[in-house]
Amino acid sequence: MVFFGNEELKKYFLSGQLVITDISFGKELAPLDVEGKISDERNSIYNLKAARERRVEILRAKRNL
Repeated sequence: MVFFGNEELKKYFLSGQLVITDISFGKELAPLDVEGKISDERNSIYNLKAARERRVEILRAKRNL
């Protein structure tokens, strides 16, 4: 896990008070015009449409004591 200088979140993560669970939706939610083939690096990684699909959504927040 990378915390890009956010020591406050890192402290909670390392102590177990913050739990992060990854859920990938990838192909299920991506528009049909967004290329998903890793062999087509130009369109699946660097294309503006593909870049807009890379995001994080917080589905639930719960405080662990």
